[in-house]
Amino acid sequence: GKGKGQQPLLSPNTLDEPHMMHAYLEVSPYVCKVEPRTSEEESRHVEQMEVTFHAVSRVEINVSFPFLLLKILPVPKEVIERQGSLALQKNLDRDVVPGIREFRETFVTWK
Repeated sequence: GKGKGQQPLLSPNTLDEPHMMHAYLEVSPYVCKVEPRTSEEESRHVEQMEVTFHAVSRVEINVSFPFLLLKILPVPKEVIERQGSLALQKNLDRDVVPGIREFRETFVTWK
């Protein structure tokens, strides 16, 4: 959720829209402590701005089976749906998650 003082730079879209991915930036202030560089200086608190990149995606796959095929399948339709969902999730975890991690690492290094 949003903390006090956060303001979206670009508004997020709702997931009800037929888009594959929604991305937006959010700018929010935070206070950090600056340590003294010499013994004469005192520590102080300064307000910084933080930018957060949000990306939300939704995948929807619809598969239709002819009624006759459903009759001759060796397992119930629900089993096929569950196995298909698990296989899709496994592929997304394998292919998408590393890309998201790499994007994050690149962004943090750039920041």
